[in-house]
Amino acid sequence: MNTEPVNPERPKSKRLYVSIILLSAALAGALTILAWGMVHYRVPERFWKHVADVSDPIPALTITTEFRAPPIIPLLAFPENTETHDELLAWQQRGKDKLRELLHPSPKSVSLSVHITAKDKVGTLTRETLIFTRPDGAEVPAFLFIPNEKTVRPAVVVVPGHSRGIVATGGIVDDYQHANAMRIAEAGYVVLTMEVRGFGYLSRMTHSGELVVLDSYVAHLLTRGQTAMGIVIGDLMDGISYLVSRDEVDEQQIGAVGFSSGGKTVIYLAALDERVDVVVASGCVTDHEHNFLHSRHDAYEAIPQLGRWLSFSDCMGLIASRPMLVQWGRLDTNVVLRNAAFNAGAMPTYEAVSHIYDTAGATGALKYYISESLGHEYDNAPAITFLKKMLPLKF
Repeated sequence: MNTEPVNPERPKSKRLYVSIILLSAALAGALTILAWGMVHYRVPERFWKHVADVSDPIPALTITTEFRAPPIIPLLAFPENTETHDELLAWQQRGKDKLRELLHPSPKSVSLSVHITAKDKVGTLTRETLIFTRPDGAEVPAFLFIPNEKTVRPAVVVVPGHSRGIVATGGIVDDYQHANAMRIAEAGYVVLTMEVRGFGYLSRMTHSGELVVLDSYVAHLLTRGQTAMGIVIGDLMDGISYLVSRDEVDEQQIGAVGFSSGGKTVIYLAALDERVDVVVASGCVTDHEHNFLHSRHDAYEAIPQLGRWLSFSDCMGLIASRPMLVQWGRLDTNVVLRNAAFNAGAMPTYEAVSHIYDTAGATGALKYYISESLGHEYDNAPAITFLKKMLPLKF
């Protein structure tokens, strides 16, 4: 006879375990189905951005989808009949006044507020981490690279493109700018690279600390009568003021270097700030139409009504006769990646600028360089060669 005591709870516990397992499996299945449904049938972020499915019952309509904007002759285009230097200077002054009005650059600080938060040795350089406090309250980080050999030398301000910012130009991480600020400093220059608002350390300029949505940021500025480019140019003007205040810097020798959007920025900066003696603009030279309709760059680079007044070649011509190098990668033709700096507008733009430099009697001051094996990338070698020629190291 089996005398083992009967445990009346065991069958009930077994049923409970089975029920828990079945309930968990059902819950997991429901969550999986819910997740799949959210991915495939989610409500779009903005209903007006919804693209109708091919199965939607909408009437067929045959239309052309090619946008053809009527050509515009800018009201302040460089006059072809310009002959004298005085006529050139008068045109440049009208152009600079209009560019300043449209860009609406943020004001330079009455008194600079710059704090050094760190000093580090990086190879043959000292890297200082700076914080600029701007009149609008923004704190703009920057790296200052100083060669260890103590002497007065030329300085260069380096503007990042739309990237990870100064950690990329400063050589901490690698991207398509190939540590250009650090490389120029290693070549013998004092170099300041400042963060661009909306990127890098300034990619969370919102009340809630969320990442900046560039379209919304640009729209916010436009409602205030400001432009994203103008805000950055105001920051950079403070950067130049700081550079010329440093004992290590020859204030008569200041260069500006930028890649992609940063290249456009240094063109506008040099047009408005005569302290910039030499410009290197990389991966950015084309006309307005190709910049936005072909390369599909976003509104961050847009200056309202600029095309009515000045072409991009006109804006570049405002820098004549100061030395300028423009550079492209031969393979920079990828429209999908929104790069495509080397497009049908690139060489005609350069040639139009060449005409202005010829009129200024400064034909040799404008150069271009096409990097055969590069795409949307900065090329350090031709830039440094140009800087050493046009912004010589006098020691």
